Amino acid sequence: MLTSTLYLGHRGGEESLRSPSPATLLRRLGELEQMLQHQKELVSKLSTSTTPQLPMTTDDDEDASAGLSLASPEGHPPRRLSTPPRRASVPPPAFVVGGFTPFTHLTPLTHHRSDSSYAGDLSEPSHEPLPRNSRPPTDRDGDEEVPLTIPVGHNTATASLFSNRLVRSLVGDYPEDLFFQIEQSQPLSVSPAASHYAPLPEVLASLNLERSHTNALVAGFFARVHGYHPLLDRPTFMARQYERLQATGPQPDADTALCLVVFALGRLTSTPTPGDAAGRDEESENYFAAAYTLLLLRWPESFGSDTSLVLGLVYAALYLCYMVRPLHASRLIHMASYSLQLMTNQLYISSVPQDSKDHICRLCWVCFVLECDSLAEFHLPRSGIEVLIDKLPFPRFDNQNDPDALASLAACSIRRLLNRIHSTIYSNSNGNGNGNGLPTSTTPYAVAGPTLSSSFASDTASTMDGCGGPTITSLWAICMELMRQLDTWYQSLPDLIRPDLSLTSSPPRDVRSAWLCLRYWSTKHIIYRPFVLFVVNLEGGADTLPLPLPPHILSSCYLCVESCRNYIAIASHVLVQRTPYTWMILHSVLACTFVLAMTSRSPLLKSGVPDISRLLTSIIQATQTWATPDSSAESIIWMLQTIQQKGRFRTSPGPG
Repeated sequence: MLTSTLYLGHRGGEESLRSPSPATLLRRLGELEQMLQHQKELVSKLSTSTTPQLPMTTDDDEDASAGLSLASPEGHPPRRLSTPPRRASVPPPAFVVGGFTPFTHLTPLTHHRSDSSYAGDLSEPSHEPLPRNSRPPTDRDGDEEVPLTIPVGHNTATASLFSNRLVRSLVGDYPEDLFFQIEQSQPLSVSPAASHYAPLPEVLASLNLERSHTNALVAGFFARVHGYHPLLDRPTFMARQYERLQATGPQPDADTALCLVVFALGRLTSTPTPGDAAGRDEESENYFAAAYTLLLLRWPESFGSDTSLVLGLVYAALYLCYMVRPLHASRLIHMASYSLQLMTNQLYISSVPQDSKDHICRLCWVCFVLECDSLAEFHLPRSGIEVLIDKLPFPRFDNQNDPDALASLAACSIRRLLNRIHSTIYSNSNGNGNGNGLPTSTTPYAVAGPTLSSSFASDTASTMDGCGGPTITSLWAICMELMRQLDTWYQSLPDLIRPDLSLTSSPPRDVRSAWLCLRYWSTKHIIYRPFVLFVVNLEGGADTLPLPLPPHILSSCYLCVESCRNYIAIASHVLVQRTPYTWMILHSVLACTFVLAMTSRSPLLKSGVPDISRLLTSIIQATQTWATPDSSAESIIWMLQTIQQKGRFRTSPGPG
């Protein structure tokens, strides 16, 4: 059902996503909205079936009778969207609980033309992860749309706000790569064994691998870690890797590395909070150090044939996320993504078992989500997994009703929507403004990528300096389309995992529910953030505006404020325990705090944040646990305390 929330554009026309015009963006988003509505109705019918199946993909049916006529912007002929053919007896697709299906067909419409040999008959679930006429992507596929990736140099990241004059007045001058500089200076000698470079056999021999001890660690891993990214089949792991380790002892291979990183995660998460000031756990670090060494030894020798190696890299990255080391984690995900791209040819080989194809596909999607989470905050080299995902079907799980599997699918779909937001709102590819979402002397209303006109007299007001960016009114229309897609994503979640967004004052029922809430509020925040930045950066305050701000612009600002408040409220409950999301939550909390602090100083918007002092106190209390020496979290705490101190001595309203 969420196909259209995950892909912007279709084959028709010669438009490029590299520098789309406002009219092009609005037309594409309008078509996506039509597709969403059609698929919502289709899934409602499918969910009445009593025989759940798990089809991988269906191709789009190009029968003209199945098309939907669309009204296009002036100057464009009406378009017709192809829709899936109606079947007499169709079982529900991948998300059957609560009627949620992220894809009806799981491959973007542009990548596979209709083929009669692959008509997408959902009455018989597909056993091919890709259409039968597919082939591995090559550089010759020049007739296809550009994959929708996070733009290089985007300005969604929290650190991009450091150049905003109001943020500088709140916390002082910081470089936009501050967090990158801090993280790259963090040493990775996470254990005494690693810091002394002990020989590997001695390190392995020093580990406690007694079955009575490691059984508890494995149980802890599957109870507390596995659910975030359900990649490891427990019976298979126990029979192949774990029992082999117990029978033969540790070997210098990827299977042993996988076992050791599982032990490390099981041990680390046995303490729900960091504990001492540095958050150290020596036993887990010893397991991790040995696993890390083995993975680095094996990776250069592997050319895409060892899924244990990829699993080990992914779980090692998760360990570093738990330790709030996002930059080091991103390096391991980059390595895992590279290895996976060497494996994808197996998806096109009929002799490869279907469960192996499904496993590779799931690994690809998890690497995609984790890499994009890093790219959203750090400007790092790309592994290519974003482009690969644009060619792959949605991940498939053996138990489609498992809450962890459902939440994983939901995370994949919201990540694609977030990437669309980065691309359509926060891309700097059009050259507008100064590239950081901040006002400049020549384009005073360049906010978060698009150039926003200071004129509200007409919906077609010219943009500043003829840069070609959308006016604030056309940007608002684009954001409304993105917001409708976000709401469709939320309403499509199965009842089993759909969180109650109204419950922000009490702890969520579980971490899974909390994370889905956080994803929703953070997405809504960045959709509406440009309007807050636009308003609070107006020089001279409301009295000097050429015209009163339109109500829908003010409403968008208040929706952003609401999203930031709700995000912080949920984050305060989550930050009391270890999760692999801690570093992302800390960065997002800081961005939300910047928005709320600027809003509290705006004559137009300050009524939305009457309790900024109380909010800052609660934020500092929630984040203090993670402020280890010389860490990004420590810098975030300093900034929050600076904002709080300046607020106490503030005597006059207005920015600056």
